[in-house]
Amino acid sequence: MKKFNLKKLQRSKLAMVSTLVTLLIILAGAIVIFLFVYSVGAKANTESAMQACRLSVISQANTKIELGLKRTSPLEIDCNKRYVNFYNTKVEIGIDPDNTKTVAVDYEDGQVKRFTELNDFIVNQVIAKEMQTCWYEFGEGKSHVFMNGEDNSWWNNANICYVCSEINFNRDTVKQEKFSGLIDYMKQTKLGAAQDTYYNYFNTKSLSENSWEKFNTEDLKKIGLFSMTFERDKSYLVFFVKDYHTYASDSYYVEVIPADKINTVCDYQAT
Repeated sequence: MKKFNLKKLQRSKLAMVSTLVTLLIILAGAIVIFLFVYSVGAKANTESAMQACRLSVISQANTKIELGLKRTSPLEIDCNKRYVNFYNTKVEIGIDPDNTKTVAVDYEDGQVKRFTELNDFIVNQVIAKEMQTCWYEFGEGKSHVFMNGEDNSWWNNANICYVCSEINFNRDTVKQEKFSGLIDYMKQTKLGAAQDTYYNYFNTKSLSENSWEKFNTEDLKKIGLFSMTFERDKSYLVFFVKDYHTYASDSYYVEVIPADKINTVCDYQAT
């Protein structure tokens, strides 16, 4: 007769329980990961994409390799372009041009997703916010930003631009032909708890040789781009620019200009 081995049976049961616990832990982990990924995706991906962009910019700046007079890094800047679409009664934004979502804007006494008619105030607040996001993504001018393979040396003398947002007006629904007053809006409007205006935020001391204000009032005026008036029938780009001065001294700004004029400011573009 075969002897009954109690210890062996107990070990077998313990092994089964251990395996079951391991499987449950794996399953629970998978569920947690799924819920995390789903929750990130549920935010229309714009917030997570913004943070990922900023992280990639700062990471690249801190892994810079100097090869003679050439800068490079094992890391690439990874940023998504945002698409902003103005309609007569709503604003849509997203990182997928075919899947933008209606966003809330300040209107009269609160935030709304639908309003009576698009006006200067709504356009200015959305564009100022896109500029703020772009400036934040690229480290507020406090990191040495460059583009692998193109942003090289003193003989290249290149201005590098990273397009953050593409702005379009829906011509079939938008009634107003021009929108103005962005500079006044930025000088008068404060940024949340910081209690500082957009205008001051863009002029905060950074690595730039010159200020954002100087770049706008001098450089852009020279080429006729400092109007800050937005026409319904044109597309616009919000972009971060590394304005080349010398190998050791660049200036960094965030700008918005007509899309067909960007090559006037930029030698190289990244999107």
